[in-house]
Amino acid sequence: MSDLRGFSEFRESGLLWLVNREVFHPRGYALAFQVEDDGSVSGWSLLGDGSECWTFSPEADDEGFERVREFFA
Repeated sequence: MSDLRGFSEFRESGLLWLVNREVFHPRGYALAFQVEDDGSVSGWSLLGDGSECWTFSPEADDEGFERVREFFA
């Protein structure tokens, strides 16, 4: 399958931001990737306990939105 993409691109494209913002954060969780010094993703974890919503800073929201917009353009 030549169209498979790596987890690092999922993060860089803003799709991780989008999934967190729309799916996980409102429910009190966050999907986090373990990123190595070379930029590779070696694993992931689910953070939070569902008791409080997570939010991004306005700057991180703007950056994430812009990355996703460029990805889908």
